[in-house]
Amino acid sequence: MHSNKQVHPFDKATQLNEETSGIYNGHTSEKYANMIGPFGGVIASTLLRAVLEHPERLGEPASLTINYAAPVADGDFNIKATPTRTNRSTQHWYIVLSQNAKTVITGTAVTAQRRDTWSTTEIAFPNVPAAEKVALPSIEGAPPWLQNYDIRIIKGAPLALSQTQSNNAHDSTTLQWIQDNPKRNLDFLSLTSICD
Repeated sequence: MHSNKQVHPFDKATQLNEETSGIYNGHTSEKYANMIGPFGGVIASTLLRAVLEHPERLGEPASLTINYAAPVADGDFNIKATPTRTNRSTQHWYIVLSQNAKTVITGTAVTAQRRDTWSTTEIAFPNVPAAEKVALPSIEGAPPWLQNYDIRIIKGAPLALSQTQSNNAHDSTTLQWIQDNPKRNLDFLSLTSICD
């Protein structure tokens, strides 16, 4: 029996094949190409996917830091995800992406068992128009990865878009609606990519 369900381009771009426990093979995606190599957000998500798919993972992502030591070349790569310390409710990870036996990216992550605890949100939702009332910007001449996002800019602009349109921002604030295109449920992986 074959499934007619289409795999989202983002899930194809971040797909990994397990070589051995904690070591994965991947391949860059033309759909997420940037000016040089792949879009950094989709690469960061792929590193996080290595942690999420690791058989020893405990909990959900709580933090992620990615260090781009060198450009990722188009083509195959390997990722090694290693749990470096596991505590009662947290786990610390070290992640390395390599190409041609050379380290290209390193990263650290913390996963945690979420428990009911006190929390608060200090920032209020901004006073902005609904997404459907904000015009889509022109992406003509922009790198291919931008075609994978529905971005409605209220203030500021991603660098790739600011080079194709005038940007009169006088501060560093970026305020926008953004989602995967085609639409995809927001999860840790797509949030990681969007945050780049």
